[in-house]
Amino acid sequence: MRQRNEELLGVEKASGLGTSAREARDIDREILEAEQYAWIKFFYGDPQCNFLLSLVKFNVLRGLLMNMKSLNLSSSWLFDENAVSAIYTGHFNGNVPDSLRPTHLQRTVEHHPWLDLFPFPAMRDNMLMAYNNFDENRLSGVLVGVCNSPRTRQGLIIWREAWDPYGWEATQEFHDNYGWLLKGCPELIQSSNSWRAQRGEGPLRLDP
Repeated sequence: MRQRNEELLGVEKASGLGTSAREARDIDREILEAEQYAWIKFFYGDPQCNFLLSLVKFNVLRGLLMNMKSLNLSSSWLFDENAVSAIYTGHFNGNVPDSLRPTHLQRTVEHHPWLDLFPFPAMRDNMLMAYNNFDENRLSGVLVGVCNSPRTRQGLIIWREAWDPYGWEATQEFHDNYGWLLKGCPELIQSSNSWRAQRGEGPLRLDP
């Protein structure tokens, strides 16, 4: 769990509680520090660092943090492996895009807050239904790990605002490894195929 929390930022740093405005500034600063970390790894010639891959993952990181701001969640939970979702505990800001609006499972199943950040209700429910049966650290590494994951585009890509489900793309590798997460997510399949078509690529090869 601790590894997953560190993957979400790519750097280790302390964090504390604060006002919402202060936490929003902290999130912006953390994003900048993470980006600077990637540039340093690149310019010093880290042989394990694929810079384009790192930028794709940092874009996902930025998107998840922006969704965290939209949900008015505290940044302190990133470093707390025992954190419990504010949605589950009932401390939730209801003024959010429909794509981030909590499901019944989010309100009734105890879980870590990072699962609340994806703009796909069915995906969040899929995670919750399999909460103790998949490797969260591996999934977070695929999505936002920096310079320590295989050199393939195997995660998710964000092309527009992070709350907009049609701004996301699932790679073929992500579907092949985590197809169960995409069950009931037609908007992500449609969006992925749309972005692929713009590059002249065929649609995702889905399970029969």
